[in-house]
Amino acid sequence: MKPWMYFVAALGLLAGSFYSFFSTRAFVASAVSASGGVIELEEGTGAEGRDTYAPRVRFQTEDGKTYEFTSHVTSDRGTYHIGEDVQVLFNPQDPSDARIRTFLQVWGFTIGFAGVGVVLGVLGRRELLASRRGANESAKPPAPDGPAPAS
Repeated sequence: MKPWMYFVAALGLLAGSFYSFFSTRAFVASAVSASGGVIELEEGTGAEGRDTYAPRVRFQTEDGKTYEFTSHVTSDRGTYHIGEDVQVLFNPQDPSDARIRTFLQVWGFTIGFAGVGVVLGVLGRRELLASRRGANESAKPPAPDGPAPAS
């Protein structure tokens, strides 16, 4: 892969992480907290073909209305259990916009985008330096065969 490709991918991911950071920060600043419970584990397939599960959560707002949402963060079966009580953050203007109130559930995408973006940036820099080093070594004149002449 060419070094510039790493940088383009890194910039895209870092831009995504900045967008995610600011939108998540705005969500957290205006969100309301409620108690909820895991009512189901929705099964899916992860990147490696393994089964993953997303908790489906039910909570009630202060006005007595009940809402349900499925988390966007999936994991193996052991993370959440049906019947488990959880704290929920939700948008009071749109209670269907809700997240389980844990660090990973709230900030996971932001950290993931930023982490992969940084790794790709470091790999791109390494590839760029290696290609420059290779170009500099091939531009050097060949070393003489014998000992240097005495002056």
